[in-house]
Amino acid sequence: MRQEVYVSRQEMIRTYGFSANLVSELGQPDFVRANAQWGYTYYYDLARVERFAEEHAARIQRILTLRPRRQDSARHRVQRQRQETIEWSQSVPLQIEPIPPSAFSAARRYFAPEALTRDRLFLYLRLTCTDYRQTLQLASRRLGAAEARRILRERANQLLEATLREQGVYLPDSRAQ
Repeated sequence: MRQEVYVSRQEMIRTYGFSANLVSELGQPDFVRANAQWGYTYYYDLARVERFAEEHAARIQRILTLRPRRQDSARHRVQRQRQETIEWSQSVPLQIEPIPPSAFSAARRYFAPEALTRDRLFLYLRLTCTDYRQTLQLASRRLGAAEARRILRERANQLLEATLREQGVYLPDSRAQ
């Protein structure tokens, strides 16, 4: 009697060169096992997989031939979308509301008992006096969101600093007051 050997869906794609469409054509998995990291892992009988691979050898070869080109295309698309997000974050208008005189004392209360630093003050002002949070949400699901967040934070800080200087407000340095 032959012992059944199983191969996972991921291994079929990696080892045999299957595409997601070929895996679906193969049919339902022979069994499913819960996987803490991915949810579920689907397993197929190795003999069935090898028969299917032999029957579809020409299609698998075509998939393997096109795969590097598709991967390059996908890589370029990701780079383009990431660059578009970065350019968007550099040009999207940020709105600032007038900074009330009570903003410093409100920021001190907000961070109490910690000392109010320049970084904490700008964090408080970004969240309360600008549309930074809403703009950040627009970038959150895009490729390059981390870079966009950094750029938007720097732009908002520069805008706030310029506004405070125009108002003649003394800014604390980066050390605690």
